[in-house]
Amino acid sequence: MKNSTQRTLVGQNPSRATSKHGANLQKNSTLYFQIGLIVALLLSIFLIKYKSPLTAYETKTLKIGEDDFKDWDKTFRLEPKKQQPVKKLEQVSKLLPPEVVPDEMVKPNDLIPIDQDSTSNELSPEDIVDVEKEEPIEEVPLDAVEFVPIYPGCENLESNAERKSCLQENLKKLITKNFDTDRVQDFASRGLNRINVQFTVDNNGFVTDVKARAANEQLENEARRVINKIPHMQPGMKQGKKVKVIYGQPILFKIDN
Repeated sequence: MKNSTQRTLVGQNPSRATSKHGANLQKNSTLYFQIGLIVALLLSIFLIKYKSPLTAYETKTLKIGEDDFKDWDKTFRLEPKKQQPVKKLEQVSKLLPPEVVPDEMVKPNDLIPIDQDSTSNELSPEDIVDVEKEEPIEEVPLDAVEFVPIYPGCENLESNAERKSCLQENLKKLITKNFDTDRVQDFASRGLNRINVQFTVDNNGFVTDVKARAANEQLENEARRVINKIPHMQPGMKQGKKVKVIYGQPILFKIDN
């Protein structure tokens, strides 16, 4: 018994066993420290995320093509802003549509005298051939004609007075619709402007020999342009014959300051 105990004590080295135990202790302490540190970090991250509000961010993809880099090697230059020329303000505040005055208000001196062109060729007696002479077509003022020219749409009216009123009303509408004040505003004077117009409805019902008198040529041209838009009519009649009817039509328009 004593001998077996002594063998056991002799077979073991006490200092070596103590050193091994200390190394295991030191290794375990380092491992526990690292585990504790990791747990503490995870806990801190969890608390921070728990207390902070969640925000959703939308990620946008920026597409950049090759064309975006073509001119990057050029020098940038800041151009001064060009000043626009100041337009001269027109003092015309309002252009009124042209006002048509009925034919009864036209004074005799407002009518434009008609120049009748006459041409004569000298002929020898041998050149004279007997022909039937054509009677000249009579020219009659509107107020003196027996039956006034019939404007399209006025055919169903029976009396001459009704047809005359219908003619004047349709001419007023045509002039008011087609007279372009923008064409003449730079040439017209402020206030009331007057253009005296005279034309003839020939024996075939066409508007001919349009004349205009105004302060300048631009106003006259605009008046002639509008009068030439009058459509074909049935010609005026006197004593059963077709006649040329002379019609005077003043055009009034106003430019306010």
